[in-house]
Amino acid sequence: MTRDSAGMVAKRSLGDVVIFLALLLAVITPQRSLAQSDPTGSATGPLMCYYGPNQYVPCSTPLLPGHDPLELSVARYAAVLARLRAYPSVSFNLPEPSTTGTAEELSQDAGALFVTVAFQLDRLVMDSNRLARRTQENESFLQTLYARERDLQARGEALPAVLREANANLALEQATAEAKERLVNSVEAVADRMHARADVAATESMQWLTVASPPGVPLVTEKMVANRNRSKRYPLSVAIEVAYPRASPRVIVPHAEFPPAHRPAPIGTADDKIAATEALIPQIAEVSAQYEERGSRYDKLERVLESVTPRVKVLETAVGGGEESLQAVERLMSHAESRNSMAYFNRITAGGNAALAIGEAYIMETFRDKVVKPEVLRFLRANGIMQKIDSNLVVQLYAQRKSLLPPLAPKQWAALGRLVEVEKRAIQLMHDIETYLYAAIESISSPNDRNAAPLLEEVRAGTGTAGRELIEKAADDPGLGYKIAHAMFGRR
Repeated sequence: MTRDSAGMVAKRSLGDVVIFLALLLAVITPQRSLAQSDPTGSATGPLMCYYGPNQYVPCSTPLLPGHDPLELSVARYAAVLARLRAYPSVSFNLPEPSTTGTAEELSQDAGALFVTVAFQLDRLVMDSNRLARRTQENESFLQTLYARERDLQARGEALPAVLREANANLALEQATAEAKERLVNSVEAVADRMHARADVAATESMQWLTVASPPGVPLVTEKMVANRNRSKRYPLSVAIEVAYPRASPRVIVPHAEFPPAHRPAPIGTADDKIAATEALIPQIAEVSAQYEERGSRYDKLERVLESVTPRVKVLETAVGGGEESLQAVERLMSHAESRNSMAYFNRITAGGNAALAIGEAYIMETFRDKVVKPEVLRFLRANGIMQKIDSNLVVQLYAQRKSLLPPLAPKQWAALGRLVEVEKRAIQLMHDIETYLYAAIESISSPNDRNAAPLLEEVRAGTGTAGRELIEKAADDPGLGYKIAHAMFGRR
């Protein structure tokens, strides 16, 4: 072998080594991946390509010859995963790239990666906003607790004196209500007695007319008396006790939340989809920092609430017994005030009822004593019946269904027409009491009228001066009841 041939062999061998080393380097160097920094670091600075441990080159640097674009895309996908793992809140369930797949399979993996990361980012945004809202609610509740604590401390100090004053005011209000109610009840009792007197007078008038009337003549019956038109009586108002629910110191307004919808995968190649995922990383960094800050603030508030809430509960327990007593007194006070208010309106109603009942009793008794009895006696005497007749005899004969007239009655009864007219007037009185009430006002006011005097005495005995004045002032407007009361109590 000549020197020249040996030199050529040596040069060829050296060229083979260079080519081998170049191929070996080509096998090693395609493992570069896109990264802004070490995968465990923060995502800042220019976009860098990762060629191995501590080997970074700006991605704008021209690629070395012989690199496979699919391998570079796979490396870029892996670099994005490395950057995402710096954020645990979005790095779970991330699909790993396939190193043996096709470009189409890598594109599908890149699309799935974007959808997963975008959904977790949107979920992180929702969780961050929820933390902010709950923090605001806790801040508001904490202020409520502080205000409650101050209030309890102040009430605990002032409670004994407040409770004594409340009890004193309650006793006075209840005494006033009871006095007004007794007055109203006494006036109502007067109305009851006057109605009873009117019923007795109506029944006795019917009995006198019945036992003295010839067969076929009686026009007034028991049923007519039972169903007669009485003076109006209005019901009294009743105090209604209102239940006051205890308000909760913390009002929580429900907030409807729905999970975010999945975003669609970007359209394009695997690199387009990887680039779309890379664009989410700065947003993830911002939202993650915001979430951490809000979480820290929320945790601090929770610790403050955990310390303040027991203090307030201790104060509530300490002051609770006195507060419940005070609340009970306040409820009783409210009820007593309601009773006083009702008694004010009821005295007007009761006074009007009593005034009308007095007028009814006066009319029925006057009609019995000045019309029915004299006319019955006149009729009997005109027909020769001279026996002594009183109310006891009339009641006895009526109960036995007997008559004062002899069995063999004459064909013509003297003064029968006047007796029939009395019965007709009785029927009118049973059906229309108000007309007679207006007509009786003048006679009631006469000091010489004997029928009004016993009624007036019964009113005075039953309800006293206060009740008499209440009846006299029964209405603001001078209506019928007022006129009757004014006429009776204005007698001289």
